[in-house]
Amino acid sequence: MTTITGTPLAITAGDTLTWQIILPDYPADDAWVLNYALVNTANKYTIVATAAGAEHLVNVTATTSATYSAGEYQWQAYVTKAAQRITVGIGSIKILPNLAGAVTGFDTRSHVKKTLDAIENWLENKNPAVSEYEIAGRRMRYIPIAELLKLRDRYKNELRAEEAAKSSGLKGRNKLQVRL
Repeated sequence: MTTITGTPLAITAGDTLTWQIILPDYPADDAWVLNYALVNTANKYTIVATAAGAEHLVNVTATTSATYSAGEYQWQAYVTKAAQRITVGIGSIKILPNLAGAVTGFDTRSHVKKTLDAIENWLENKNPAVSEYEIAGRRMRYIPIAELLKLRDRYKNELRAEEAAKSSGLKGRNKLQVRL
């Protein structure tokens, strides 16, 4: 198993998660304990690191991470020692779904790709001459074609940027910001 140094940008639910953090001002062998809080609008997960000499070792079992819901999370890292608590870093992390456990029909497209597909589908399959209609007293208006074309171009650019980031091979790392 490879142990990375630094907080990852993305993890996969159901994987064993291991990373190492070095905090010279808050060494694990001086009784400092590193904690993470991962939060989004629906979930909160807490991770407690263990000491590996002076370094902090984060180790989450596959069984535990399997309970994590996919999504974008904000994390806050903080150390504790006796009655002291000090925030040492913040960042974001993406929890990816465990595709091996997915059911058929799982849509892996990003929000950008789904939106672009919907816009292009509407442009290809709807009558552009119909911009407004009424059914049972409820009136519906479509977005004008010119605006849809602008939205399509914007989402195409966002999709290109997404794909470039994926293919660049640059994984990057969130960094802990230590207060001195």
